[in-house]
Amino acid sequence: MSTFLLTYHFPKTYPVGSPDNVAAWRAWFQSIGANLADAGKPVIQRRTIGNTPPDTLQGGYTLITADDIEGAAKLAEGCPGLEHGIGIEVGELPIAS
Repeated sequence: MSTFLLTYHFPKTYPVGSPDNVAAWRAWFQSIGANLADAGKPVIQRRTIGNTPPDTLQGGYTLITADDIEGAAKLAEGCPGLEHGIGIEVGELPIAS
C-alpha cells in the first residue's frame, strides 16, 4: 500500500465554510474509511511564487493510501468539491526509509 498526496485547487468562488459543504466533505472522508491516512488541513493564508494556476486558490491537502495511483485517483473522484469546480492533483509519495 502506498501513500498519496491529494492537493486541492479551489476556484475563487468556492463555498468553503458552508454547512452543506462541510457535511459533504466529512461524509466523503468517512467513505474513504481505512484508506484515509490524514484528512489534512485547509489552507488559511496564501502567497504565490512562480507559475501557479491563475484562476484557482490553493485549498489544502489530504493523505490517503491505495494500492496504486489509479486506486488513489478513484478515491479522489468521490470528492464533493469536484461538483463545485475544484481540481485535485494526486501524487504518490516515496516510501519512508
